[in-house]
Amino acid sequence: TGLTIFTARHYLEVAERCGELYQAGRSGIFLSEQDFRIWKRKQDDARVERFLNARLVAGEPYDRNRNSVCEECRNSYVMQRILAFYRGCQQGVISK
Repeated sequence: TGLTIFTARHYLEVAERCGELYQAGRSGIFLSEQDFRIWKRKQDDARVERFLNARLVAGEPYDRNRNSVCEECRNSYVMQRILAFYRGCQQGVISK
């Protein structure tokens, strides 16, 4: 005898209707809306902090010349056609 998704959903909806729980869409189920807002704020702060720490770990600004994926993309045939178009070299693109 296990707990099915339908049974769990039923009991969660009953608890929500009674006001014991707060369902925050895809974010989950919380004891109150205030708890959800606190959790959401912490998640946003953590996301910003991770971004800033990643920039600090690198220790330098983004350098596209050291990014092999960017360089590989930039050197591809399709990207060369796009760059040629934007540089105004349509004749080179049309001849190929």
